Amino acid sequence: MPSLRILYDVDGWAYHNQALALRKYAPADFDVSIAALARPEDAAVALGDAPVDVVFLLGESKTQAVRETFRQRGWRSKLVAGWCNGFPHRIALFNRMRCAADAWIFNNQTTWEATGRLPQTWMIPNGVDLDVFTMTRRPEVRTPKVLWTGSARCRALKGYDDILLPVQKQLRAGGIECELLLVDPLSVHKRSTPEMIDWYNHGTVLVCASQSEGTPNPALEAAACGCTVVSTPVGNMPELIRHDVNGYLVERNPAALVGAITLACENYPRLARAMQQDIQTWHWAARTPEFFRVFREVLDHERRPQPVRPDLSDAVTVFVTTVGAPTFEACLRHLEEQDCAFRMQIIDHVAPMNVAFQRMLDECRTPYYVQVDEDMLLHPHAVRTLYEAIVGAGPKAAMYVAALYDVHVARCIQGVKIFRHDIVRRYPFTAHNAFESEQVERLEQDGYVVGRAQCGIHPIPDLTLGLHGTRWSLQSIYERYATLEQSRRVPPSRLQWFAPYAAEFLRRFSDEPSEENFFALMGVVAGALASPNGEPNAKDWRTYGSLPGFEALRQFLREVSPPNAEEAVSNPAEPQTTD
Repeated sequence: MPSLRILYDVDGWAYHNQALALRKYAPADFDVSIAALARPEDAAVALGDAPVDVVFLLGESKTQAVRETFRQRGWRSKLVAGWCNGFPHRIALFNRMRCAADAWIFNNQTTWEATGRLPQTWMIPNGVDLDVFTMTRRPEVRTPKVLWTGSARCRALKGYDDILLPVQKQLRAGGIECELLLVDPLSVHKRSTPEMIDWYNHGTVLVCASQSEGTPNPALEAAACGCTVVSTPVGNMPELIRHDVNGYLVERNPAALVGAITLACENYPRLARAMQQDIQTWHWAARTPEFFRVFREVLDHERRPQPVRPDLSDAVTVFVTTVGAPTFEACLRHLEEQDCAFRMQIIDHVAPMNVAFQRMLDECRTPYYVQVDEDMLLHPHAVRTLYEAIVGAGPKAAMYVAALYDVHVARCIQGVKIFRHDIVRRYPFTAHNAFESEQVERLEQDGYVVGRAQCGIHPIPDLTLGLHGTRWSLQSIYERYATLEQSRRVPPSRLQWFAPYAAEFLRRFSDEPSEENFFALMGVVAGALASPNGEPNAKDWRTYGSLPGFEALRQFLREVSPPNAEEAVSNPAEPQTTD
């Protein structure tokens, strides 16, 4: 009989409820136990003394601590970790933690798709125990009342101050009761499950105004207790809510939320009846078998034959440029997981950048080559998709530029490129900062085709080929935005999409005064103050330490920061789950 130990974070909170449900509805051939793991240093105690076959960790920030305990004890247990965050929230943490677990379970489709459906990852939505969260008051006897609850530790992400308080004020002015329940998950004064069930049963509309969510669990609980739901399109809400059938999906602003909540109150009996039917498929009794199917697959993984990958080694070389960025190892790991084989060559610490790119032109020995920067994390289908795209475009296609989702600017950008070597080798790079654009202009002037993916705010499954900018050094983030802003101001520029980011970075720094946010903002300022005489020379990593203004800003931070502030920024406490 396989043994499973489920680790959660806080008694009475979302992960604890999930652990209880998985144990309650577990198949008879599994031996299931659960334990609290609030702090990484308590991993040894939470795991117990006897090894188990599988550990399922709810609360990803302890992944490395659990893996290290396995290593110290010599356990061969399999570690499955849950990822309960909306995309792209904390995605840099996921890429740092990823190899510590044998498998990951994502709880919403958007995040799983956006990270590329990586090997040994599954998507299973959370559930709700319909034997616990039940409707005790019929919709017909309820008066309009809007509910919201969430963790005080994530109040900015959930929109408590900027969105929910104004919404509450407008609703009350219109005669609609609205109760906002801000909760400290570590407090002993949290409401019990029976108290929350009673609270939900006295409401009609559960609202979610979050910027990012994993599920959120209160929406499932409230729906089970007879509420309809009005939410931003985060987490599992696009999968739960059928617009104007059982609830409403809306944009993240007070006006849109107030309008949808008003409609929900007017149509409450109809919406509630539909929601009661739809929530039945979210019952943990039906959801639990999906989790145990994953646990079985993880245990059987080594015995299953691995698929044969198409071999493109005679057709494609992947060149990876590196200057030692913190994402380099993750970049290589993503290339190892591609669904095809190819040649690979690393361009290591070659500067300036145009010289590194020229090396690719000079040293390529295959018909096509792909340029990958070390801050690109490609999805498993990326190299094959690039190859198919340029071959399918015909013999005049010189290059194709695919979209990547840039985590820091929170939008898609034109990123990873594939080149037809026989054409582009005749167009060497110049030393100008715009050397890539100049090459493209010469190619197009001579009648060659340069294909470009469309880039919008949201990643498109199968067409957005990876992530960009998941982690930054202070020098690189300052240099990036100084260069982008300076280049944007030199006409003609295709970088007008970057114009709003000065205000956006100021907002981020106001909400979270971290070093990363500070240097992103100051980078834009530096770019705006730079000489208007043209773009700089090609980027050179050797000059990052002497970027104009950078050292002065670091000294400024040291002088104004309180003691231990730098350590606190470098090692921030992990927040509780957004659910």
